[in-house]
Amino acid sequence: MADNLFTSNFSMMKTFITKLCVFIFLFFAIDFCVGVLLNKIYYKVNSGTISKANYGFKFCKEDILIFGASEVAHHFISNEIADSLHLSCYNLGMDGYTITYQYPLLQTIVSRYSPKVIMISTSQLSGKMIEPSLMYPYYNSSSSVREVLDKADVYNKYKLKLNSYIFNSLLLGIIDGILAKAPATNGYIALYGKAKFLSLNTNPSEIKATTESINYFASFLKLAKSTGALVYVFSSPKYQINHKKSDSVLVKSICDRNGVKYINYLTDTSFIKHPELFKDGVHLNNDGAEIFTKKIIDLIKKDYYNQKEN
Repeated sequence: MADNLFTSNFSMMKTFITKLCVFIFLFFAIDFCVGVLLNKIYYKVNSGTISKANYGFKFCKEDILIFGASEVAHHFISNEIADSLHLSCYNLGMDGYTITYQYPLLQTIVSRYSPKVIMISTSQLSGKMIEPSLMYPYYNSSSSVREVLDKADVYNKYKLKLNSYIFNSLLLGIIDGILAKAPATNGYIALYGKAKFLSLNTNPSEIKATTESINYFASFLKLAKSTGALVYVFSSPKYQINHKKSDSVLVKSICDRNGVKYINYLTDTSFIKHPELFKDGVHLNNDGAEIFTKKIIDLIKKDYYNQKEN
């Protein structure tokens, strides 16, 4: 009887192990097939954040590159910069993405070529961590991305072996990006509508930097400078006064250490006295972006051609 019980238990265990092995095999086989399919589709996305990330990590080759979050995406009219300066330009600004995205992006880009002008917003000093899922598909192809993601989560080295995990949060973006057609604006996203009755924000603004974000930002500037490019750090206009003096001291000290020019537009009266140029308190509308872009063109034109003459 004991032998029969042992045989029965052994048979059940064998069946369980067999089913488990089949399940594991099917899981990884399906995951592999999903990865092959989504990888092909992912790099054909035509619009949205995925398309912009793809372009930056894989294809961009423009002379002028602008890094930052929404204050870049909506403020720099790339085509006007390119037409005026006769240099190609791409706006890499990505809403909500901070230096932990921008730094590996720059590392990946300069491994392909050297831009002539690199600009980055001071908002990238924010210590706020981002959801890094947009970088997941580049984990295996970019050591720079891998280093940042592994530092953000020690388990990423295991989780990102699964295609189902890599693409899980990106499916809706992939579908939207395939169905929609991107405008030929080289990364610029126009905002329309005038906030004529916008109240001037008098609360103190502050860059909530951390040791990690400061180190990443300084590394970004050091790398950008090493390419031989003209490098600018800028504070973009806001409909706000009473900015923390410690912020400008921090930014200027980082820029001075790396030999980079800092341009502060926060107190520019061309904007803070004109609410009709804003979509909201921190974003210019298209009219405001036109004025801001002209200022940027004049700045680059003066420095770039002086540099060429010398």
